[in-house]
Amino acid sequence: MSFAIYWATIALLFWLVLDKFIDMPFVNAKHGSRCWFVIGSMQFQPSEFFKFAYIVALAWHLRYRSNYRNLTSLIPPFILTLFPMFLIYLEPDLGTVMLMMPVLLSMLFIAGAKVKHLLVIILLAAMAFPVLWLGMEDYQRMRVSSVLLQNKIDGGPSWLRTKVEKHPALASLLGVNPERLRNWDIGAGYQLSRSKLAIASGGFAGQGYRTGPFIKYKFLPDRHNDFIFALVCHQWGFAGAVLLLCLYAMLIACSIEIAASSFDTFGSYIAAGFAVLFSIQILINISMTIGLIPITGLTLPFISYGGSSIMTNIMSIGLINSIGRSR
Repeated sequence: MSFAIYWATIALLFWLVLDKFIDMPFVNAKHGSRCWFVIGSMQFQPSEFFKFAYIVALAWHLRYRSNYRNLTSLIPPFILTLFPMFLIYLEPDLGTVMLMMPVLLSMLFIAGAKVKHLLVIILLAAMAFPVLWLGMEDYQRMRVSSVLLQNKIDGGPSWLRTKVEKHPALASLLGVNPERLRNWDIGAGYQLSRSKLAIASGGFAGQGYRTGPFIKYKFLPDRHNDFIFALVCHQWGFAGAVLLLCLYAMLIACSIEIAASSFDTFGSYIAAGFAVLFSIQILINISMTIGLIPITGLTLPFISYGGSSIMTNIMSIGLINSIGRSR
């Protein structure tokens, strides 16, 4: 059953990728990404459900010690990860791609895989990054580069951005159009700069619920999903952000406690896997909102708008609760 759900989501991901080559029914392309199925009035994102299926399938595989204690035994879990990761990359959904490898390495470490084996794999992944970079679309490379190209604290352009404007070869390597850089704040960097401005304008206590310019006016694109954390800070300030992080910490701590106290290895790995998934997803979303990592399109669990994301999160919590009740 664990792998049946996994392969069902793989089939849906493969269907989405096929739409790049032939016109497939039920596929809805948005902003160049083929991430959504549309059936009548219902729309859902298979990559969100894949996160759930992936954790369960990986936990099922890792319940046997022989499946992770030597280097060759790590090949199957990496196949379980890399094949769907490649499909999701082709959609493209960079956020989910960034999420999968840390989840895999964390679950292998929790299961008891040798650290030296994991370090070898991390090194190989780092060596493969140039190939991944060259295979990215221009807008994806621009998103990654925007972390280095954003303004300094005083509002002026960064050192790298100044160099890129003067050297076309460097701009080409980073996938950046020098002409677009001159209008960076109102072009490629608009979303990030407005996000940081929304966070800063919240101060300590915030502007108040449903008040403030970033609520009344559409200054921040995608404010209801990917950049919802900026609105949390805008409305409730630093205090509200800390409260939200404390709630997340409680959720993750409870998941870890259930994982540690469960007598069932399979259930323990599931709870630990979802704890890692939530932790990394929260970290990535907040980091991209404040400009520490590239904008990836990854939602903030339980807060961002999106039916597929909310449903997957609820399913995850339900499964964790079931594991906890069966201890």
